[in-house]
Amino acid sequence: MIDSLAFDKKRQLPRIPAVYFVLGDDDEIVYIGETQSLFFRFLSHSHSLYFKKWKASAIKWMRTEGLARKERRCIERALIRKLLPPLNKQCHPGFHSDAKHYREALCSEVKVSRTYWYDIEKESLKGTLSVENLQAIEKALDVSFGVKFDD
Repeated sequence: MIDSLAFDKKRQLPRIPAVYFVLGDDDEIVYIGETQSLFFRFLSHSHSLYFKKWKASAIKWMRTEGLARKERRCIERALIRKLLPPLNKQCHPGFHSDAKHYREALCSEVKVSRTYWYDIEKESLKGTLSVENLQAIEKALDVSFGVKFDD
C-alpha cells in the first residue's frame, strides 16, 4: 500500500521506516529514498534545496516495518534503476558528502555529537531529549515542533 501527503505537510509524516518518493509539481517522481524514520528524514533532508527547485508537491511512501535497512536499500536501488528519477541522478555524485557535511554542520550548530543526532533520527535515544537540545534543533532547522512547556 502506498500512502501520500502534500509536501508542505511534511511535518505530519509518520515516524516509520519507509521507501519514499518525492513528486514534482507535474506528479512526476523526481526522487526516491529510504529511511528508518520518514518524519525525521524530512526534518533534516540534505536535498531540501533540490526539492524546492523541482517544486516538490507530494511525498508518497511504502511502509517497510520489519525490513532491515539492507532490504530497504535493495528496494530503493531497484526502483531508482527502473524509474530513473532525475533528482537521484543529479544528486548522486556528491550525495554522501553533501549529507555528511549537512549533518556535521547541524550537529555543530546544535552542539551535539553525530552519534547523538543519529539516535534522535532513529528514535533510539537513551533517556530524554533535553529542552535545551530540542530548542536548539528547532532553531537550527527553523521549525517548531509545537512542544509547549509549563513555566
